[in-house]
Amino acid sequence: MTQQNQSKSNYTQSLGVLGNTPRKSRFDPDLARQVNEEVEREERLEELRRKREGKKKPTQTETPESPEQETPQSPLSIPDVNAQYSFLGKDLGKQVNERIHQRYSAIEAITKITYNPQSQLVEGSNPFYVIAVNEVLREIYPDLKVRTANQADLERILKLNALPLRNQYEDSALILRSEKEPNSYLAKDLMKQVKARNPKLKTPVMIPLNGLNLRQDSNSPHKLSFNLIDYSELIYAPQLSHSNDQKEFTNTDENGLPVFDKGTRTLYTRESGLSRLFLSGDLDLDSGYEDLVDSYSGGRVVVVAESAEGAAKK
Repeated sequence: MTQQNQSKSNYTQSLGVLGNTPRKSRFDPDLARQVNEEVEREERLEELRRKREGKKKPTQTETPESPEQETPQSPLSIPDVNAQYSFLGKDLGKQVNERIHQRYSAIEAITKITYNPQSQLVEGSNPFYVIAVNEVLREIYPDLKVRTANQADLERILKLNALPLRNQYEDSALILRSEKEPNSYLAKDLMKQVKARNPKLKTPVMIPLNGLNLRQDSNSPHKLSFNLIDYSELIYAPQLSHSNDQKEFTNTDENGLPVFDKGTRTLYTRESGLSRLFLSGDLDLDSGYEDLVDSYSGGRVVVVAESAEGAAKK
């Protein structure tokens, strides 16, 4: 999602210049720990840049396997739903983008994503924009048969080869792990709503973007917060626990989440807070990226139009 010379990731904002670290006359464990953390963040940022641009990471030393998580083991089956898949573009994309920009004209996180008349596509993606797309689609299609893709949809599209998803990225959900950083303000607000709806629900929780609304919030770092709606899905996603970071997979379950094996794709996770879930350019699955507003032109919004029969089955 973020090109190297355009990254606005929170990682870079917190990094210091290692060469300017003050020297001390003896070993300082606090300083050593800080330097190690900065190096790890730099490595993580470079890895994120590579996979968002569809570039495979360099070969790494194999690490011991983490404890297994309780994970659904049934591969994704393709249901008998007559759905159509498309990238948001042409007349619909232009209309949706215009409405969104009018509604959220003062919100940079949203207005940075635009409709390109040359490609006739909406280019760019972040969770705020995708949620706004769903708000407009509900207005245009009040029967709720048209929405953005969730992670299961994206996996189905890959199996059907219905759209060329490689070499770009698509946002599908928010991942809520705790009320801590990153994105603590938004995480606390969303956790309160989740617990009110299901007090016993465990984390990590996957919340598809097509089941959320935006709320104007002057106290939010991005001037917007997230609202659950009547049919928001709250999906317990143990695969996205931090212990599964960088595990490999090929198949996915009914929610579009990994069934771990010695596969060709990699899952990325984190330990706490609120992050976004997206399918990367090399078809890896990233649930660890903390920057909720980051976007670049390689992003795509996938629209799903279900048949009346398919919608009735949900």
